[in-house]
Amino acid sequence: FIQAIINTASAQNIDSLNKILPLMHDSAKIDLLLKISFAYGHVDDDSDYLFWYVNWDSAIVYASKALKEAKDLKYQRGIANAFENLGELAAGKNYEEGERYFRQAIFWYNQIKDFKNLSWSNLWLGYYLMYQGKFIEARGVYEKALTYYQQVDNKSRQARAYGLLGNSYILEGYYTKALEYVLKDIAI
Repeated sequence: FIQAIINTASAQNIDSLNKILPLMHDSAKIDLLLKISFAYGHVDDDSDYLFWYVNWDSAIVYASKALKEAKDLKYQRGIANAFENLGELAAGKNYEEGERYFRQAIFWYNQIKDFKNLSWSNLWLGYYLMYQGKFIEARGVYEKALTYYQQVDNKSRQARAYGLLGNSYILEGYYTKALEYVLKDIAI
């Protein structure tokens, strides 16, 4: 029952989640801390909308607590998810910090063979690399994510990857190459 509440939680019921938090232990507690962090950090439970943060400070507090407890328990999925949350929350503030968090998330997602979250983390890592001027490396991680999204036929994430690849070429001044990827994004 409690796991069902955690799985269906949204930003609208953060208070409810905080009420059951004292009842949780071990990995279930970490998952709940991460769910609360996510709810504080995203509008309408939609992780596909980058930069729509509601309450950064609270989101960071919960993600940091989840990371500490996940490390104490050696709960690899919790560690990876916490680094991912913290990485997303670095958006627009500190590209180097975001890069560090996502490199850690990628390491842990590789350990547990979670290719869905690994690919999402690669998109984010590419974003942070791109805005640090590391265009070639950014495109490499975008391509990794794109390959996965093509394999599982996730059209919306394929479009996201194509759009980000296009952006990297725009920022570097290669407009013809950028147009190729932007058109692929639009086609999807």
